[in-house]
Amino acid sequence: NVTQTEMDLEWAPNDPRDCIFKTWKTEIKPAEVYDWIPVPECSLPDRDATSCVIVGMHSNTMYDIRIQEVCRHESADSRYLQVDDAWRTLMGTRVYIGTNPRSNSKTYYFGTQDLNSCQYIDKCCSDEFSLCYRDTSNLIDVSRRRHQVFGREVLIIRTDQVGFGWGQDLWFSCVSEKVDTDNMKRLVARPPAKLESVATTERAITLQWLPYGTGGYISDC
Repeated sequence: NVTQTEMDLEWAPNDPRDCIFKTWKTEIKPAEVYDWIPVPECSLPDRDATSCVIVGMHSNTMYDIRIQEVCRHESADSRYLQVDDAWRTLMGTRVYIGTNPRSNSKTYYFGTQDLNSCQYIDKCCSDEFSLCYRDTSNLIDVSRRRHQVFGREVLIIRTDQVGFGWGQDLWFSCVSEKVDTDNMKRLVARPPAKLESVATTERAITLQWLPYGTGGYISDC
């Protein structure tokens, strides 16, 4: 069973051979990238526990999944079993962002929709983006009564080029993610891919850098 942000997973243990069981190790990754993401809720310490629910995934995203039997002695660890076909999570709320050729950032206001996790519906090119979600709720006085105005917005920033906007017509699939940040399946940041000096004086150096590319994958701010 697959939803917008969760997936039911079940497997069967094989012959343990010389393995003294320690834990199951489960990892996932978006199909277009190389970095695997740990799934602690499915890395179970009981060999007979062979089912779980993966949480905190992006909507409308193809995922690869792999599982390994980890033993007390590393030399006995099993090879990874990788699911042959990538699994796609379901579509969330469709949000139209559009183009933004004149600056490298754009703010989209969700209004009363409690959305806080977005991914591409489709995209072209290798443009990369970081999304910063912000709660814009505030209190106002109307007829001497205090009312809460709820709102949420996202700041979309292009990160693979300094100062560049984008010409592609962006659509996002967005959901209201309820799990805490630690359980969201997100890629770990890498160090900058490029660092260079663009100006030097007797007492100062001006540096410029670009992030490590991930083939266009969206990162959280």
